Amino acid sequence: MVDREYMRNYRKLHPKYTQRAKERCKERAKERRIQNPELERQRANLQHEKLRQKLLSIIGFRCIICGSTENIIFHEIHGEEHDTGNLWATLKRPQDFLPLCFPHHKLVHFLATVQSDKELERAIILSANIDKKC
Repeated sequence: MVDREYMRNYRKLHPKYTQRAKERCKERAKERRIQNPELERQRANLQHEKLRQKLLSIIGFRCIICGSTENIIFHEIHGEEHDTGNLWATLKRPQDFLPLCFPHHKLVHFLATVQSDKELERAIILSANIDKKC
């Protein structure tokens, strides 16, 4: 059996070896996805759920407005664009996100676009309806 330390050093000295190994790994993963898409989908869902649970433990699992624990969404507090489906981006800077339930997340985004008194009135009514549901 080849010594691990020897292989680490070999890979450092021979980057082409490492590149070929990465390419072979990508090819095998692609073949696996083609051959068994349902299993691959299940694996991806499991990985996504594990990451989401980790984020919930870091950021919080209760809506900061109503305290609900259902349908928690991570809201970016600086208003910057981000990939909503990419939890890795959230994990890189969890201090920039707040936990909100779906209705309050929707309300926060609606309030950010309010431009008239009539829209503000509509937002207040919407907020009252949301609080009754939570």
